[in-house]
Amino acid sequence: ELPPTEAWPELWVTVRDFPAAQSLLDDFLQSSADRPPDWVCPACGERIEGQFSQCWRCGGERPQNL
Repeated sequence: ELPPTEAWPELWVTVRDFPAAQSLLDDFLQSSADRPPDWVCPACGERIEGQFSQCWRCGGERPQNL
């Protein structure tokens, strides 16, 4: 029953480990920006996030041209 803002994960690092932690975080954020674009299922018209290759609603496959 906690609000999400009270239960978000936190990462604590020492000053000595901060540069390595920042580098890991930067790499993760960059990889998130490189994900494929969202697509629309040709079978049912549902909008699907880019990392998925199959429609969650009807099971339709991502078009090959995306």
